[in-house]
Amino acid sequence: MRTKIFIKTSFEACHRWKDAPPAVSFLRNYHRHVFHVKVELQVSHNDRQLEFFMVRRSVDRFLKKIYAGRSFDASCERIATTIFEWLWFTAEVPVLSVEVNEDNENGAVVYKPEAS
Repeated sequence: MRTKIFIKTSFEACHRWKDAPPAVSFLRNYHRHVFHVKVELQVSHNDRQLEFFMVRRSVDRFLKKIYAGRSFDASCERIATTIFEWLWFTAEVPVLSVEVNEDNENGAVVYKPEAS
């Protein structure tokens, strides 16, 4: 049996896609979203190896430092990758996936590849 935990959080920010194609040229301008984040971490036992509140607070601090309330050019894919890489080096357990979506609609998932 494998066990994983997850936390969800969100932050408000503005981003843009400077090279958006003509059909969606409005994306070249900064626009606001509520970015929703879901992080999945592998744990080795079923007795709160990691406390949800503590994990979420740590992720929230990172997001506040890098993204929250700011304007930037990063996509959901880039945000998810940045969070994944940070967790890869800081989390006490393996990070399995990070999902980032805009306004609970469209988004991206970055995940740890299966061992070959």
